[in-house]
Amino acid sequence: MVMRVRQQLINDQVELQNKSGEYGPNHPLIQKLTTRIRDRQKWLAERPKSVVDQMQKLSEAQLTPSLIDMSRQRLRYAESRETALRQDFERENRTVSSYEYQMSRIKLLNFDLARKRELSVALIDQINRTDLGKERGGLRTKIVSHPKAAKLPVTPRLLVVALCALACGLGADWG
Repeated sequence: MVMRVRQQLINDQVELQNKSGEYGPNHPLIQKLTTRIRDRQKWLAERPKSVVDQMQKLSEAQLTPSLIDMSRQRLRYAESRETALRQDFERENRTVSSYEYQMSRIKLLNFDLARKRELSVALIDQINRTDLGKERGGLRTKIVSHPKAAKLPVTPRLLVVALCALACGLGADWG
């Protein structure tokens, strides 16, 4: 629209120059062209201000609420994302805590294992250094007979248990 008005302004100015040579300044056609040129120049000069005013009205009426809604949406998204990240962080923190507990437990068990190994090595060294023959003039042992496995259970013997039960029963009956 601005381009069309500018083109009309240029056309009017050209026509005014052409007609000015033929007619005087008080001729109705010259006055009409002069008025039209002045009005179009005024409109073109005031156009940026009117556009700014229209944009301000538009922004107050539509753009500001839209921007506020968009910023609220982004805020809600950011808050939900923050909540999700916080939950992920807490879950991972609990996982790390359990791993730290397990690692401390493993370190404690490794320390205990190393201590028991050192004790075992110390005991083996002590046993190896102990000479049973020196203290009593020698240790003398002799195998009397080779061991044999019993065919019946050694204890409890059924006959002995039956006799004890009978004796206790009779003793309790008399008492």
